[in-house]
Parts: sequence; structure tokens; C-alpha cells
Amino acid sequence: MYIKSIILDGFKSYGKRTEIHGFDKEFNAITGLNGTGKSNILDSICFVLGITNLTQQDSGGDLKEKEAKLSDLNKEDSTMSGKVKALRDKLEAERKKHKHLKKSIEDDQKLLATKNAQLGATDSSFHVMADENEKLKQALEAAQNRVEAITAGVSTTADGQSVTLQEQLMASKQLVSTSTTKIQDCQAEMKHLTKLVKEKQSEKRTADNAYESDRELVRNLERDITKLTASLRGIDYEDGTLEELQNRRIALSGEIQNMRKLLDQKGSHRFDFQYRDPEQNFNRNRVKGRLCNLFTVKDKRFCLALGICAGGSLYNVVTDTDATSKMILQRGDLQTRTTMVPLNKISGKSVAPATVQMAEKVGGKENVHHALSLIEFHRDLEPVMRYVFGSTFICKDINVAKQVTYHRNIMTRCVTLDGDVVDPSGSLSGGARPKGGAVLLDVAEIKELKTAYNAKKAELQAIENQMGQLQKIAGEYNQLKQQLEMRQHELEVVNSRLANSTFQVQQSEIGEMKSKIESLEKELNEAKEVLQREKENIKLLEAQLADSKGYRERQLKQAKKDLADCQKKYNESSNHWKKKKEQNDVMNLEIEQLTAAVTTSTAQLATIEADLQQMEAEIEEFAGRNRDLTERIASLKDEVRTMKEHISSQNREIHTKTNQIEKLTKEIQTLQLEIKKKESDLGKVKNEGKTAEDQKASLEKKYPWILEDKEYFGAKGTKYDYSQEDPKTAEKKLYKMQELKDKMSRTINEKAMMLLEREEEEFKEVMKRKDMLGADRNKIMQTMNEIDEKKKAEVKKACMEVGQNFSQIFSTILPGAEAKLIPVAGDYLKGIETQKRTEKKLYKMQELKDKMSRTINEKAMMLLEREEEEFKEVMKRKDMLGADRNKIMQTMNEIDEKKKAEVKKACMEVGFNGVWKETLTELSGGQRSLVALSLVLAMLKYNPAPIYILDEVDAALDLSHTQNIGTMLKQHFKKSQFIIVSLKDGMFSNANVVFRTKFEDGMSGVIRTVNRK
Repeated sequence: MYIKSIILDGFKSYGKRTEIHGFDKEFNAITGLNGTGKSNILDSICFVLGITNLTQQDSGGDLKEKEAKLSDLNKEDSTMSGKVKALRDKLEAERKKHKHLKKSIEDDQKLLATKNAQLGATDSSFHVMADENEKLKQALEAAQNRVEAITAGVSTTADGQSVTLQEQLMASKQLVSTSTTKIQDCQAEMKHLTKLVKEKQSEKRTADNAYESDRELVRNLERDITKLTASLRGIDYEDGTLEELQNRRIALSGEIQNMRKLLDQKGSHRFDFQYRDPEQNFNRNRVKGRLCNLFTVKDKRFCLALGICAGGSLYNVVTDTDATSKMILQRGDLQTRTTMVPLNKISGKSVAPATVQMAEKVGGKENVHHALSLIEFHRDLEPVMRYVFGSTFICKDINVAKQVTYHRNIMTRCVTLDGDVVDPSGSLSGGARPKGGAVLLDVAEIKELKTAYNAKKAELQAIENQMGQLQKIAGEYNQLKQQLEMRQHELEVVNSRLANSTFQVQQSEIGEMKSKIESLEKELNEAKEVLQREKENIKLLEAQLADSKGYRERQLKQAKKDLADCQKKYNESSNHWKKKKEQNDVMNLEIEQLTAAVTTSTAQLATIEADLQQMEAEIEEFAGRNRDLTERIASLKDEVRTMKEHISSQNREIHTKTNQIEKLTKEIQTLQLEIKKKESDLGKVKNEGKTAEDQKASLEKKYPWILEDKEYFGAKGTKYDYSQEDPKTAEKKLYKMQELKDKMSRTINEKAMMLLEREEEEFKEVMKRKDMLGADRNKIMQTMNEIDEKKKAEVKKACMEVGQNFSQIFSTILPGAEAKLIPVAGDYLKGIETQKRTEKKLYKMQELKDKMSRTINEKAMMLLEREEEEFKEVMKRKDMLGADRNKIMQTMNEIDEKKKAEVKKACMEVGFNGVWKETLTELSGGQRSLVALSLVLAMLKYNPAPIYILDEVDAALDLSHTQNIGTMLKQHFKKSQFIIVSLKDGMFSNANVVFRTKFEDGMSGVIRTVNRK
């Protein structure tokens, strides 16, 4: 026996329902902060173990199962409802967020369009203003250079260089010379080009370098296209394959989801076998599954008949061996009652082939089928299939079934296609269509769905694997395809150019020559203008050289005036341009921020829309599951209500029967008392009869004439004829004889002879009773000796086992130390018997002693008192009996004192590293505690209980000793379950399962942790 789980609902600090599952069979620890409810768990165990009224504990097994299932469904329903509500709240919040975000995007887009329009309107004027500002800056720099040059005594040229008048004159003369030369060169080149134009126009098509270059480019492009095409063909990929796979994956995911829902609607879980692995690395192939899933019906029209044939066996679970079945039943955490069918133990019988042929002959081969021949299964499952289907025929109708079943050479059970069953014993069942007969049809349909479902999942997995493999290949293919398209486009462009190249080249050359002639004419005109201007400038410079001082002053004044004008214009333009630039920068920044905000919001909007769709789908799915749960809960509630009513009815009947039993018990007790009373009366009557017989015998012995005349007593015609005797005459005669007796008594002691005979008889009786007392005493002493021998054997056995356990446990708790129990003076009875057992034996011996005392007192005292009153000789015998009694009492008192002394004696030795302590007083307080704990645990191990509950036994010990106690419990107590409350890591780190208590919202809770074994 061991504790598997505890449910606390409103018990002490556990205000809400708390289920503590998974207690280990050996070592469990409970830890947590003070006040979190550790000891309350132990209190709940003690409380439940103290329950005595278990009227409904065994009768409600199915009800508990239903209520547990209902509780689980209610929890699941609450969880599902919570999830649906949370999803709906989240959906509503997401919708509001979606609406607000959409409006925000629209507002930002409108504002962005306005800003872009404003920026476009101001952009052109801003660039114009920037160009004007740059020109004014350049003019200002030129004016500054001019003033500086004039101040330095030099002049400035048009490009702003500072030169003297003499240098200017020399430069002008140089320009005149250059212009003259240029005019001559231009005229000569124009003449040459005019001649070439005429020649080109008259020439036919000639070789052209540009044309050959394009042809070479075409060849290169064609080579590249050929290589790229070969590379594409060498890649094992077809264009669009990845996209097709993506579309197929989406379609398959939808189909798989629909098929999963359909399987749930069909109730496929009914035929699944759920269990927990009974051991680590358990091979699940050892469990074959439910029988209904292990074969396939060849023709669906036989499903109903085969389902009736198999019956409840369809839900049996098939395993490879009985050991596997035992493990699953014991440690598989099964939720329902399950029948296991081990293949190594099942032995199926099948109808003989001759019987099958006979049945086919009697009913017709098309009307009679052996059940085993209608299914397909793995050959390893043949024993169980023979066991279920091997001894049954499937017939077309009831008439054929009767013919086959009752045939004298067949006599085999038959099932019709409509579900009727004909048994050779004479029973016939059927008529209405069985409710559960369509199980195999459901199984077949679910198998088909599962096959299709698994095929779809396999196809989806294959597509995903294929997509993973094609990702890189598709990337390479698309890259090469893009390069190929670019080369093809370039080739088309070059070919198009080549198509018109000959005429175009000639026209282009002639055009270029004409353009060159026009350019030369323009240069010629410009050179003539420069020549004319420089000649005039030479004349001006020569005049200025003649009046250089006045010219310089006029030039400086004009230059300063121009500088002031340029500075004013530049300052105004620069200020205006800076303001415009700041406005433009601000507008650009606002546009960038708005663009980023719109982009981010658009991405968030797309994410929210996807989340909304997903949440709507989840809500729909959860709502459907919630509806299913509600229906299942309602159905379970009806079942639970029905079962409770049935249990209440049974309890009432049990109560009635119990009252009847109590009444009958009382009547039996009354009758037994009456029987005992009658037996007591019978005993009294027997005793009285025996006394009368004894008195009769005494009288016959005392008066011999009684025996002689006995036969004449009451006989007529004799002196003993009582009918002839006159009572009055006899009375007178008696009176006279009495007077005579009185006279004689004065002189004769008439009692002397009577007293003598009487004392002799009583002496013989006392001696007889003394012999009986001696025999009783011998029997008592013999019984006491047998009890002592049995006691010695049991004490010796217990001592040796307790001593061995004590030594091992103490060495484990305190490494390096050793302890042992040694009998005092070599006698186990002097130093090892525990107080409790000795007291029990002393109590029994005291009862025996008291009984003996009462017997001796009652028998001896009665005799002694009687003898003391009458005879001195009897007094002597009484003293002898008293002396014997005193000896017996003295012996028993000595035994009593020895037993009491045994309780006080004990002999125990403790040693450290081979050095033995003389007394336990040499040990420290903690060491004495460990010695006491070791001795207690050693005695508990001798006669172990199934469950031990320890509450902080390690509170006064240090961490190392606590660790050693945990190790000791794990090693030495494997057949008992320990539940220990401890605050020290050394204890609960050794436990197989640790329960940690916590305190939240004013109530206790528990967290389970499994330590590695």
C-alpha cells in the first residue's frame, strides 16, 4: 500500500482545490517556507487515514471515474472559455487598434501629399534662388579682387586676374597674333573638311570599325547566352516549380486541418490507447494497440457481423508478453479499465478445415464464411485473431445460420450479416439491430481517414523537404535566368543598331564633318571679333598709358562703387536664401518622418490584419471545441446524476440490510446468551445430580443394608411398603425412639463414630484435591517453560536482525562510525528485548499469575478454613498447602522481578574509527540523537509499516547528518513509502520526488519536482 495522490479542497490553508499527484513509492520530501502549508499535507493524510465510515468508498469506483472525467472536462471547458474570452477581448482590442492605425495612415498620407506638393512648388524657386546667390557671391569676389588689384596699382581682366596696363597691352597684342593665326588655321581646315565631305558623299559603303565592333559584341553576347542556356539546362529545376510547391503546401495544410477536425468528429480517440511509458526508453512497439485497429475487413458488408462476433474484445489491448501487460497496468497511468491480451499467453483455436468445408457444403459456399478468412492481419497477431474469430462462421441469414449451427458434424457458433447470433447450446439472440455493431464500420472509416491524413502529412513533409532542397537551386536558377534575360536584351539592342548601321554611319560622319565646318566657321568669326576687339583695346591701352594716373583713380572709384553694390545684393540674397533653405530642410525632414511613419504603420497594419485573421480562425476553432465540450459535459452530468441516484438507492438498500444484520446479530447474541444460560443451568443440574449421586454413594457406603434392601424399597408386602405405614403411628414411634435416644445420649457419645467416619472421608477428599493441585501446577510450569523457549527464540532472532540493521543504518548516517547491540552476559533475554514487547509478555504472565493465585486461593483457602474450624490435623495439612502456595507465589514473584529487571537492562556499544566508547555518555548530544534514531529505524525495519510520515526530524541536526539520513532512507527503506517534511537541502535532494509549497493570495499551493534517481 502506498499513497499515489492527495486532493485538498478547503482543508486548512488550501482554500482552493489542490491536487497533488505523482507520489513516489519510496522517498518523498515536502519543503517550503514556514507557514506555506507543509505540515497541513501530513495532517490531511492522517485525517483521511482516520476515516472509518467508508460506505461509499468502494461502491463509487465508476462514479469517481466519471466525476474525475467531469472535473477534467469542466477544467478544460473553463480553460477553453477563458481562452475564447481572452481571444475575443484581444480581437476587439486589435480591431480598435486596426481602425485607429488605418485612420492614422490615411491622415499621414494626406498630410504627406500636401507636404510633397508644397515642396514641389518651392523646390524650383529655391534652386533658382540658390543659383542667383552663387552668381552674386562670384560677382562680389570679382569686385573685391578688382579693388585689391587697382589699389595695388594693377588692373583686372575679365576673369578677375590682376595685371598691369603694360601686361594687358602685351596680352592684347598676343591675342591679336593668336587670333590671326587661328583665322588662318580655321580657313585651311574648313577647306580640307569641305573637300572630305564631298569625297564621303561620293564614296560607297566601306569597312567600318564601329560596325565590326558591334559584330564582335554580338558574337560575345551569343556565346554568353549559349553558356547561360547550358547552365540553366544543367540545373535540375523547372521554372515555377518552387511557386507550385508553395501553393500545394498551402492547399495541403488546409486539407490536413479539415481531416483532423473530421477525425475528431468521428471520435477516433475512442479506438486509441493512451498510456504513459512504464519505464525509461520503453519500446512502444511492444504494445500493438487495440484489437479493432489490428486487422482490416476485406468486405465492408461483413463489418456488422464481425463486430458482433468479436464483441467487447475489440477494445482489448494486445501486447507482446504478459510482462509488458503487467508493466502497463501497474505503471502505465491508465485512465480507464483495460483488458490486456499478451500474445505469449493467448492460445486461439480455429475451426478445422474439414468443418469449414462441411459448413460451406451445408449452407452454400457463397452464404457461409469462416470469420477468420474475412479479415487481413499481420502473421504475428495470428494467435489473438484465432482466439477472437477462429471459432465462428458468418452466414448470410438466420436460416443458413441455423442449418450450420445445429448440424451434428458442425455445431459451431454463427453470426448473420444482420447481427443475429445462433449458438449450438440452443440460444438465439438478435431481432433489433445492435447499437454497437457498427464499430468496425467506424474503425474502417477512421482507418481510411487516418491513411489519407497520414498520406497528406507525408506529402506535406515531402513538399517541405523538397522546398528546403530547392531553395538554393531555385536561387541559382533565377540568378542565371536574370543574367540570360539581360544578355538577350543587350543582343536585341545591338542587333537593332546593326540593322541600320551602314547608312547611319556614313550620315553620322558627314554630319560630324558639317558640324565641324560650322564650328570652325563659328571659331573663325569669334577670332575675327577678338582680333577687332583687341586692336581697339590696344589703342585704348596705349591712350591709358599716356594718362595712367587719372585712369587709375577713375577705375578705383568705379570699382569701389561696384563692390558696395555687389555686397548689398549678396547680403540680401544670402539672407533670403538661408530662410528658404531652413524652411525647405524642415519640410524635407517632415516628409521623411511622415514617409517612415506611413511605411511602419502600413507594415503594422498588415501584421494586425494577419493576426486578426488568425485570431478569428482560433476563436472559431475554440468555439467549436467549446461546444463539443459543453455537450460532453452535459452528457457526463446526466450519467453522474444517474449513477448517484443508483448509488443512493444502493446505499439505502445497504442501510436497510445493515439494520437487518444488526437486528439479527442482536437476536443471535440474545440466543447465545440464552444458550449459555441454559448450558449453565444444565451444568448446575449436572452438578446437583453428581452431588446427589455422591450423597447416595456415601449413604450406600455408610449403610450397607441400603444396597441389600434397595430392591424392596416401595414394594408392597414388605416392610418398606410405604402405603401400608400409618404416618401417625410412625410419628409416635419416632417420638418414642427420640426420647430413648436423648436418654442414652447423656451417657454415650453418639457422635464419636459419625465424626470419625466423616473426618476419614474428608481427609481422603483433601488428599485427592492436593494431588489435583500438584498436577495443575506441573501443567502451568510446563506451559510457562514453553512460552519462555518461544520467547527466547523470537528475541534472539529479533535481536540479531535489529542489531544488523542498527549497525548498517548508523554507519550510513555517521560515516566512519560503527555501532552494535551486544547481549548482556551472552544472554539475549538480559539486554535486548524492547520495553513494549516485554511489557506485553509481563502483562500476559501477570494475568496467568493472577489466575493461578485465584485458583490456588479459592481451592486452598476453602479447604484450610474448613479444616481449621474442625480438626488440628487438617490445620497441619493447611499449613502444608499454605507453604506450597507460598513457594509457588515466591517463584512467580521471582519470575516477575526478573522480567522487570530485563526491561531496565540494555547493552549498546558505539565506536569511531575502530575505537569503541565505554558508555553512551561519552557521545555528544547530536551523536546520541543519531544513535537513538538509528535504533528506532532499525526496529521499524524489523517489522516495517507501509507508510512512514516524518515531520522535520532533522531540525536539530547539521547539514552533513541530514544529507546522510536522506542517503540512508534511500538505501535501506525500499519497501516502505516515506513522506518527510524538511527545510534542509540535504534531505530533499535525496528524495525521488520533492513537493515545494508556496503561499499565494492567502492560499497554499504545491509545485512537484522529480529528482534524478
